[in-house]
Amino acid sequence: MNRKRGNQILSTAAKHNRRANAAEVRASPNINSARSHFNETLAGPETADGVAALANQMMKAAGVMPRKDAVLAIELVFSLPKDHQIDDRAFFIDCTKWAGSRFGGEANVLSSDIHRDEKHPHCHVLVLPLLNGKLSASKLLGNREQIAATQQNFFEAVASNHGLTKPTARLSGDAKRAGAQAVLKRLREVSDGAIGSLVWGALRDAIEQNPEPFILELGIDFADVKAFATATKVEKPSRTFAQIMTGKGRSTAEDKNPYRTFDHPKVETSYRTPIPKNANVLPCVGRTQKSTFAQPTVPPPVTSLPLPVAQIEHLVWKRERDSERPASAFDSETGEYVEAPQKLNLQKGKARAYVADVLGRTGRRC
Repeated sequence: MNRKRGNQILSTAAKHNRRANAAEVRASPNINSARSHFNETLAGPETADGVAALANQMMKAAGVMPRKDAVLAIELVFSLPKDHQIDDRAFFIDCTKWAGSRFGGEANVLSSDIHRDEKHPHCHVLVLPLLNGKLSASKLLGNREQIAATQQNFFEAVASNHGLTKPTARLSGDAKRAGAQAVLKRLREVSDGAIGSLVWGALRDAIEQNPEPFILELGIDFADVKAFATATKVEKPSRTFAQIMTGKGRSTAEDKNPYRTFDHPKVETSYRTPIPKNANVLPCVGRTQKSTFAQPTVPPPVTSLPLPVAQIEHLVWKRERDSERPASAFDSETGEYVEAPQKLNLQKGKARAYVADVLGRTGRRC
């Protein structure tokens, strides 16, 4: 079920359904023009322009002035499998009647066309969503639940009467694995030639990934597959106490995003005092900067640093490397380098003392 919007959408959709666009027919790889003469029109005017004119005539008679984005048609496509064994014409006639009764009345059906020139035979039905003199596509289609109810109604009213069945639910989990095993087992039982072929590896992977088509081709019952999966289902063993206590546990937000930052609550301290209302504060980027600390009235006294701290600040640090020290300075017992004692030049010291003494007696300075 598709909504058709736009002024030219009716003419475009009708031309596709009537195969009136030769360029589209030549360009589409899905259309076999050699079989287009098997197509059939069940309802509606003979030409695509006539379908659009009929819709405009019906809206004008109802006094409807559609907007530019209004849904002018609902298109329903009914399809059959390629190897079906039913009368497709009778089936599509019932589909057309059901579409009219479900979407505002049979008079709302603008066209109904059967296509037999593609892979699967199908029927396009264009319906004008006219309800109580208004275009009401949303009310006719409804939400997801209403669409599911419409599909169920079609199955009960039309599909089941022609011997059609609902497609089975897609296998998953244990049922999917059981289905793949059933297909492989059947191929081995009949000694199918595909087992020894060069493409067997790719074929086996395809069976394990999606066993449903192979189950249908081999005639395996889905009920037997599901029953086998239920009977052979391995229950997950319960964990022991040791496994529970040594396990990682359930992951938290911190485990999933260890680098996330958290806003910690502010801690109120005893030295915070409220600011007086008449306090003179400095503006910052056009906004008043509020301080939560009391402004001192008297500057604190200047105190000298303790002696060890003062000595440390005036130290001149020099980088020394072990490679620059002599090997003789290494103490093997302590594992450290020991500075060698400096040798005093006594003769030079005596000479300096003598010169200083002579200069002192003569009244000169060194």
